[in-house]
Amino acid sequence: MKWFSSDRSEGPRTIAADVSSGTLARMLESARQNFNANVDEPTMREVLRLIQKRQKIEAIKVMRMATRQGLKESKDVVDHLEDLLKKA
Repeated sequence: MKWFSSDRSEGPRTIAADVSSGTLARMLESARQNFNANVDEPTMREVLRLIQKRQKIEAIKVMRMATRQGLKESKDVVDHLEDLLKKA
């Protein structure tokens, strides 16, 4: 049975081509400096992919699990990343 509400049945995918490795590195550094969110690169790629797919709640859940921060802190990080994506 295929899931209709999300891509749970599919394997991991890379983020869209418009986010370069330099942009990814800048976002990782920004999350670390501004929000004390130590996130590894695969997790950041997953969060960015979810943001691009407009699945913000799922992105917040992934960020929250990865950083062990609270809901508000994780939402702030995702909001910040979303703003950076819009500017990129």
